[in-house]
Amino acid sequence: MKDWWKEAIFYEIYMPSFCDGNGDGIGDFKGIASKLAYLKELDIDAIWLTPFYKSPKIDNGYDISDYYSIDADYGTMYDFQVFLDQAHQRGIKVIADLVLNHTSSLHPWFLESRESRTSPKRDWYIWKDKVEGHQPNNWESYFGGSAWEYDEKTAQYYYHAFAKEQVDLNWYNPEVKNAMFDVIRFWLDKGIDGFRLDVINFLGIDPTLQNNPYDEEGKQIHLHDKDLPIAFEIVEELRTLVNKYEDKVLVGEVGTEEFEIAKTYAGQDKLDLIFNFNLGSIQKFEVKRIFDELKKMEKENQGLYLPTLFFSSHDMPRHITRLVDQDTEQTRAQMLCTLMLTATGVPFLYYGEEIGMTDLYVDDISEMRDVQGILTYQRMIAEGNSVIEALEASNMCSRDKSRSPIQWNDTVYAGFSQIKPWICVNENYTKINVECQSREVDSMLQYYKNMIRIRKKYKALYKGNYELLDRRNDVLFFIRKYKEQRIGVFFNFGIKQDTLHLESLSI
Repeated sequence: MKDWWKEAIFYEIYMPSFCDGNGDGIGDFKGIASKLAYLKELDIDAIWLTPFYKSPKIDNGYDISDYYSIDADYGTMYDFQVFLDQAHQRGIKVIADLVLNHTSSLHPWFLESRESRTSPKRDWYIWKDKVEGHQPNNWESYFGGSAWEYDEKTAQYYYHAFAKEQVDLNWYNPEVKNAMFDVIRFWLDKGIDGFRLDVINFLGIDPTLQNNPYDEEGKQIHLHDKDLPIAFEIVEELRTLVNKYEDKVLVGEVGTEEFEIAKTYAGQDKLDLIFNFNLGSIQKFEVKRIFDELKKMEKENQGLYLPTLFFSSHDMPRHITRLVDQDTEQTRAQMLCTLMLTATGVPFLYYGEEIGMTDLYVDDISEMRDVQGILTYQRMIAEGNSVIEALEASNMCSRDKSRSPIQWNDTVYAGFSQIKPWICVNENYTKINVECQSREVDSMLQYYKNMIRIRKKYKALYKGNYELLDRRNDVLFFIRKYKEQRIGVFFNFGIKQDTLHLESLSI
């Protein structure tokens, strides 16, 4: 079906944490294939896989050292193809996370690039001389510290927007573009149904290397190292390339909470969907904030494209922990599920949210796996903070909290693996797990299944426009209409009963 993604419910699988199929403590393609029946019963339409390419995993796969190989932790190319074929047989699409902005520092391209200043691959990356004995400018890495790393061998700095092991490609070089477009063709030819493009708005930097400004709180404003004209040009060329294949989708992660910026990457000649963080990344629950973001998305998209709807992903704390009070845990979590599955947009569920999984916290830095948390810990210790203070800070920013193994049952290691997993299992797995909730009629899992069933039953919930979108105090409500079908959805996020008279609404 053309534009199938407009009606789809996506389900993100964090590769190493879904199911261990070969007994090494790491999730893999055999494991995911063994759970396709579960996903079919849940009735999702498409799977989004986080990176599965060969990688040293400094950033858990977002540092790719070979775009054409399956990382051994996840299986073989045969395992991937079996999984993909079995998913397609069940009517489930599969999209792959792809990192175009940077490669691993162990990628053969970069190893060749750093050999000498005259290397044929030198200009595939961003190399600059010292300026007055220091870094070329003040740009900061998103993981903290300088975005420039000095290379003793060739006496120049290379640029990295994230970890120093994630080296930014030079997209001004046409050879880089051709090489990466070949990668895209390879996976499309394999039968993948599209891509989620990681940090797509970071492609290209200001060639003049102007310093970034700072806000009033001293935080750097990333003005000259993202959202440059070249990023839009590449997106349009990607669209042209992918259009040569039938029914493929492009989802772009646009690294900004400014919806006005994010929306510029979507449209007929650009990306099909943008992973817009304005709603998904809210840090605390506020009815007005949620309403304002829904209203803003409706105003900005003007029917030209669909926003994405999510509250959790591999880069943020789980929303059950972040947005749900202990006293209202089940009710509010269910309402947020309802919102994702009934508001205008394309829902992206995150593995485990359908059973209400909560954040993981580690009490020993040796148990932490996320580079962001580890670097924070090291920096805090170097600045003279105590181990307790450093661990608290690292837990706060670590993305491990949302990456623990999915909790399949109450057996050891939550049924994820027969041996100790690569990352800790959340200790609440004996109470929160799939097997237990499959038997309970009022469980979170059953609620998700019912809501997905309702969404698919009524076209107004996946094709309709807002006839009304409004809020009265803690009551948020909307009416969606498709042809003659009208569906009203009402949320009372307050603690008191409220009365809303339909005849008083401006419809």
